[in-house]
Amino acid sequence: MPGLAFFLWCFLVFLLLGVRALVHFRRTGTFGYRVPSPADGWRAKVGPVLLAIGGILVGLGPFLLWLGWAVPLWDSGVWLHGVGFALAVGGIALTWWCQHQMGDSWRFGSDSKEILPLVVEGVFAHVRHPIYSADLLAFLGIALLAPHPCTWLGWGITILAFQWQVRVVEEPLLERLHGDAWLQWASQTPRFLPWGTTD
Repeated sequence: MPGLAFFLWCFLVFLLLGVRALVHFRRTGTFGYRVPSPADGWRAKVGPVLLAIGGILVGLGPFLLWLGWAVPLWDSGVWLHGVGFALAVGGIALTWWCQHQMGDSWRFGSDSKEILPLVVEGVFAHVRHPIYSADLLAFLGIALLAPHPCTWLGWGITILAFQWQVRVVEEPLLERLHGDAWLQWASQTPRFLPWGTTD
């Protein structure tokens, strides 16, 4: 299923980065992408760089398999293909839904000079970073559909990217900007999974 996996990866990039940016532009006049300022330091740049590397690798694996330039790590059966497809499609749909629920507060990247409303309703009442969790579900589905070392390495790097972005950049920034409101929400709401821990 490498061809399907590559198509889903392309659709994910097109929908969740391209279409989302255009929708956001119509609502706010900006595309929603933020490049860290020099004042934010090097730590703010690590997460986006890792995410770009991880995302490219996730798409590279299916592409190489599709062209016949590589062989899969294992022969996946129909059942595993079904699970992978469901995770990929579900992850893409969930990411779009979570982005939509963020409304005008949606951003990709961080800017310490920009203060936006804290979104704590809807799915964000149950998980602090559901977009990242949904992205990982989609990438996992693609990796199951096209089990190539690049795809699995990309999935692992994406996990590291999200952990870094959340723990080192976004959450400290949210605490500085929103103070007690952030602390109260964070103390009651798990970080990545509804049944996970808050720390």
